[in-house]
Amino acid sequence: MTERTTTGFDQQRLVARLEHLQTELARMGEEVDRMREMAALGELSAMIAHEVRNLMTPIVASAQRALREPGNADKARAALNRAMTGGTEAVGVADAILDLAVAAGAGVVTIERARLCDAVSQAIAGLGDHVCNAHIRRVGEQNVVVSMNPNALARVLANLISNAVKAAGGERATITLRAELRPDGSTWNTPQVVIEVSDNGPGVPRAIRSTLFGAFVREGEEGAVASLGKRADGAGLGLTICRRLVERAGGSIELVDSDEPGACFRLTLPAAE
Repeated sequence: MTERTTTGFDQQRLVARLEHLQTELARMGEEVDRMREMAALGELSAMIAHEVRNLMTPIVASAQRALREPGNADKARAALNRAMTGGTEAVGVADAILDLAVAAGAGVVTIERARLCDAVSQAIAGLGDHVCNAHIRRVGEQNVVVSMNPNALARVLANLISNAVKAAGGERATITLRAELRPDGSTWNTPQVVIEVSDNGPGVPRAIRSTLFGAFVREGEEGAVASLGKRADGAGLGLTICRRLVERAGGSIELVDSDEPGACFRLTLPAAE
């Protein structure tokens, strides 16, 4: 009788202990979720600041040029056009950032369509003077439609083109944007679109390739990984945003090796039906 009583008591203690551990585990899980949400909020805020800064810089520069010659109507008109273009782009960025925020907890994915040629034109127009002297070759983009938000696709392409122009030296830059429809490109034999953005610059140093799509990563003076606190030309969030937007659309983005000099980024996106 005593043995049975002792066994029953041990079982009760074991059950109580398991229940306590389960409660603690649930509490720790909630704490981890809260910390993850706070980290995501901080990263999202940095993304917004990064994109707003990139959009406002050319607007401010155009306004400063116009103010230096108050009577020059052409420069005033150019500044207004730059402000209008930047404002339109800002709306697109806001839509993309909101899409990222919704994606964090969304259960329903909205299927959208984007014509690649329109997205490329929007990206180039948004970059304005930054790419006006670069040579941009566009191959195979006609009649290609991908399943992605049009503004989000334009933002991804703008980031890649902007990075390529900076890497290749501005006026010496030759950017090639090539698109190919693969009817049975996925594992399930569904059609995919492969888009490659390549440049004639020095390429991406191997030292940062493994962390290239991480937040706050950019190439420093010697190809080293730099942090936001040492910012020189951007906060290093462009490729992070690109990856998030592309993955949200069910695609992928990667740096690929090429026989040609320079860097080559490849987007793989589902083709729109």
